[in-house]
Amino acid sequence: MKKVKKETIMEVFAILNTAKYGRMSDDDKVRLWKITRTLKPVALQVQEDYNDARQRMKPTDDFDKRLKDAQQYERDTANGRPTVITKQEYDAFIVELRQYQDMVHKTAGEVGNEEVDIEFEPISEEAFEKLMASNDWTAGQTVTLGDFIM
Repeated sequence: MKKVKKETIMEVFAILNTAKYGRMSDDDKVRLWKITRTLKPVALQVQEDYNDARQRMKPTDDFDKRLKDAQQYERDTANGRPTVITKQEYDAFIVELRQYQDMVHKTAGEVGNEEVDIEFEPISEEAFEKLMASNDWTAGQTVTLGDFIM
């Protein structure tokens, strides 16, 4: 059993959830599937918490409408059309939007930094090499995954 940050679990789960197992032995495929299954409830809970925070931290009840108006303002000004809101309303909303995004980002960071105990059977280096050969990952994804599941 090891302690792992939730953000790491989210990242590893996202990689494993789309992984192809083609070149791996059946035993290694099962082992990898079990790792993915172990991570899934934590990853889904973190995503649910993040979505809940995004919803609950909206500064006003009409935030979504004002966001759409700001987006429309940007499109209208880019195309030289009359706008639905004034520049002052747009600027005020952008300040509010940045504050909201900062608050959500801070909360997500706090949740992501929480650690949970995870227990699984790691895969061998040979199995990891076959997993890499079956997928087209970036170097960063490969390092993250290798550090976690081996």
